[in-house]
Amino acid sequence: MVRVHRLTRPLAIAESASSAAELLRTAGHHVLAEAISLWLAGASLDDALNLAPGWRQHVRDKARTTALRRLAGLLPAGSARATAQAAATLIARYEATAWRRDRAAGRRPAGVPGAAYDVLAAGPAPSAATIRRVLRPTG
Repeated sequence: MVRVHRLTRPLAIAESASSAAELLRTAGHHVLAEAISLWLAGASLDDALNLAPGWRQHVRDKARTTALRRLAGLLPAGSARATAQAAATLIARYEATAWRRDRAAGRRPAGVPGAAYDVLAAGPAPSAATIRRVLRPTG
C-alpha cells in the first residue's frame, strides 16, 4: 500500500506537467512547453530551462545587495564604516533574537527588522567589511 502511494503522487505530478506542457504549447509558449517536456524526459530543470551554472548564487547575491542597500537607507546617515558596522550589528542582533521565529512563521516584519530579514533570507549574515564593500559606490 505504501509503495502504491509513493508512485501515485509522482505519476499525478507527471501527468499534470504533461498536460500543462500541452496547454502551453497550444497557447504558443513553445519554449516553456519544451522545457517541461525535457524535464519530464529526465533532464534537470536547470538544463531543461537552459539556465547558466551558478544562476542561483547570482540571484542570491543580487537579493542580498538590494536588501543591504535598503537597510543602509533606513539607518541614520554616517560614514561608510559606521553604516556598515551598524548594519552588521543590527543583522546579527536580529538573527540572534527574531530571525528563526519570523522565518519559521513565514512572516517578514516591517521596517528595519524587515530589511534585516531580507538580508538573512538571501544567505548568511555578512560581515561589516562585506557590507561596506557592497555599499561602496560603483562607477
